[in-house]
Amino acid sequence: MQYHLAHPPNRTMQKLKGYWEDMCGLIIRPQRCDYDITNLGHQLFRIGVGIYERTDLTISNPRGMSLQCSHFEPTQAQRPSAKMPCVVYLHGNCGSRQDATECVTVLLPHGVTLFTFDFSGSGLSDGEYVSLGYFEKQDLVSVIDYLNEKGNVSRIGLWGRSMGAVTSIMYSSKDHSISSIVCDSPFASLQDLMQDLVVSYKPWIPRWMLKIAINTMRASITKKAHFDINDLDTTKYAAQCPVPMLLGHAKDDQLVPISHAKVISERYQGECSLMEFDGGHNSDRPEVFLSTVATFFTHHLINKPAPTRRESVSASPSRSEAPVNGTPVHADPSAGLENHQDPELLEEPTPVSDTHQYTKADRQQSQSDVPNPEDTKLDDEVIAQEERLAAEAAQQAEKERLEAQKAEEERIAAEQKAEEERLAAQKAEEERIAAEKKAEEERLAAQKAEEERIAAEKKAEEERLAAEKAEEERIAAEKKAEEERLAAEAAQKAEEERLAAEKKS
Repeated sequence: MQYHLAHPPNRTMQKLKGYWEDMCGLIIRPQRCDYDITNLGHQLFRIGVGIYERTDLTISNPRGMSLQCSHFEPTQAQRPSAKMPCVVYLHGNCGSRQDATECVTVLLPHGVTLFTFDFSGSGLSDGEYVSLGYFEKQDLVSVIDYLNEKGNVSRIGLWGRSMGAVTSIMYSSKDHSISSIVCDSPFASLQDLMQDLVVSYKPWIPRWMLKIAINTMRASITKKAHFDINDLDTTKYAAQCPVPMLLGHAKDDQLVPISHAKVISERYQGECSLMEFDGGHNSDRPEVFLSTVATFFTHHLINKPAPTRRESVSASPSRSEAPVNGTPVHADPSAGLENHQDPELLEEPTPVSDTHQYTKADRQQSQSDVPNPEDTKLDDEVIAQEERLAAEAAQQAEKERLEAQKAEEERIAAEQKAEEERLAAQKAEEERIAAEKKAEEERLAAQKAEEERIAAEKKAEEERLAAEKAEEERIAAEKKAEEERLAAEAAQKAEEERLAAEKKS
């Protein structure tokens, strides 16, 4: 018996190799989000009665790549305290920091600042490839170190989506100072996700070839992006992570099925709440989920006691950190953390001298130390003057601060009013153009109706004239017929008279 292949073996393998390369590109080099910085909105803005600002900055990751970042927080005049809790938003593999703009209204009104950035290989940051959490975890190390060194952040939470969710679990399994994490649609393991992708996008590929396909893609990804997909097993990190987690996943997610979230939830070491909602992998999240996120972070970042323990963060589940460019990352487990001990507890107590007899010499010395009443009066006046000047200076400073705050609020209000007036003018102009367009359409319709009326009248007139002409022709024909009849009768009478005359003669 002979078997005939639909394609020669070499052509089939070349075709499959092309599919594997496309799949690798989908994983490590998806379409990059290219955006303009203006997409992040105004740098100074208002939410309700609160005034907030966005600070854009650049930090470097352990591999020397620049990460483009933004920090959304109240203005200095409106900060409720010097230190405020902060949530770091981590985007997906096709996203960027602009994905966090919907989180601004979720967190800022609750007294939580928002920090977001482009992972290396994403958005406007350096880097060619994404790694689905492997190197992104090191990017997050640099961000957390920056926030700790800044000195105005009290507690830190993480809010990740897809790749960012996986990064949150991986990082928090090693840094237990993170207060809480929100993970939206993470995958259980990259190898499982790749198998799902092959089955979903190329269902005709035989099952027995899946292992070959995964190994082929694994080798290609290792060669291009320098990480092993087998190291991205989220469930292993989940089993080591005690940080409270809110896990969200869309029921109709076709890219990362909800079964991934259920596996992570089952293996998670710490407190974990799984919330399912309608939608797909990239659909907008429902208000009920966003409200739950706000409540979750408010509880863990503001109301709950802060965690203190932190372990070193490595690039793999092992305890040791793989070196980057020959330099180990976070060799010191306490790197990037502040010492929050009270300075007064570090001071040595003042020694107390032994009790001694109060002698005459002591009494004489005491009497010699009594101040002159006049000198005391002058000192009191100087002190009072200094206190008055200090109070006036403080009052003036407060007045200037309030004036500056008022001026800032008036400027924002003026800008907002100007924007509203511009929008109103634009709306009025659009309404005017629409009215003119409608009037022109009505004029043309009236003109057309008038033309149709004139044409109808003309046609009616032509029909009337045609009927009148037909009537005249009928009358003329009847008249002619009558004349011919009369002529015939006259001729007949004349003939009869002629015959009578002939007969008579």
